Amino acid sequence: MGDGISSAGFVDFFNTNRSSILERPQDVEDNLILNTAEDYSADEDVSAGYLMGTWDSGPWRFIVGARVEHTEYSAQGSELNFDDSGDLTINPRSVESSYTNVLPGIHARFTPRDDLVIRAAWSNTIARPSFGDQSPRFEINNEDLEINMGNPDLEPYESSNLDLLLDWYPGGGSVMSVGVFSKELDSYIVERTFQNDAQFPGFEVTRPVNGTDASIRGIELNLEQELGRWAPALDGFLVGANATLLDTEFTVDGRTETFSLPQAAEESANFYVGYEQGRFSGRVSYSFRGEYLEEIGDSREFDVYVMESQQLDLTASFRVNDAIEVLFEAQNLLDDPLELYQGTPATTLQFEEYGATFAIGLKGRF
Repeated sequence: MGDGISSAGFVDFFNTNRSSILERPQDVEDNLILNTAEDYSADEDVSAGYLMGTWDSGPWRFIVGARVEHTEYSAQGSELNFDDSGDLTINPRSVESSYTNVLPGIHARFTPRDDLVIRAAWSNTIARPSFGDQSPRFEINNEDLEINMGNPDLEPYESSNLDLLLDWYPGGGSVMSVGVFSKELDSYIVERTFQNDAQFPGFEVTRPVNGTDASIRGIELNLEQELGRWAPALDGFLVGANATLLDTEFTVDGRTETFSLPQAAEESANFYVGYEQGRFSGRVSYSFRGEYLEEIGDSREFDVYVMESQQLDLTASFRVNDAIEVLFEAQNLLDDPLELYQGTPATTLQFEEYGATFAIGLKGRF
């Protein structure tokens, strides 16, 4: 292929002329961003303690207590500044925060008979921002004029929860459950996209922010049943199904609408049919997830939604002997795409198809 390049000669030339090899002027800003703006370091220390008491009386059990958590957070990263001429500078930034949360809870269990259990609970929980969301960091796409950044001013969000659950065990490995719940969330964290950010004019800026109020009301249903209990001809067959229905509300500053809770589908369900007999075990499962809100923009036409999806999978195994088992999996048999739209379903933002996946394996025990 012709004369080659001497690697030793290249290295010698580079080392001899290193002081004269500089970055191009048009690359200075991009190199600064790549080497500095996206980097951060963060530390979080959580100190916690709890006090709990349990009281039993006949079919009743009560558990009452409280947990106290103190959080110390610090991070070092960068902040961006554009001067009047539009030139970019990157300066180091350090942030610190600390907060204490008191989280009481009451749990009750009532067992009126051996096959029936009723549970109720009032609890308080906390969710801290992720390091990436809370740290001072930036990702800049100069070609598309997009900035993705962290938000050091984020606060954790708290939830006050009420739960009621009834479990019935009719026998034969079967269970039927129904539950209702209510959750009130304060300062829920959501990702917002701003088209006209005063700090970065001309850029589309995406950052996590604390919302205002959010609430969740829901019901969950679950069934696990061995069919051989009802008909001997169906011995070995089992079915299972569960569904969750939500009614959520969420508001954010700058928008007058009421949204469903971001990244929470209000309908989801799973169903499976299985067969287990001797050395063979198999299961066909179907899952459904409803549409949900992914990202909130400046106005409705910039809101991003993820379309509903469904999936059908098959798994099977055969135990040749005590040491060897053959496995088979077929996933995504419906080839349902991942689809996101912006504003209305007619405005597709992202469309991905993955096809079905098949796998066969051998498991050994020694």
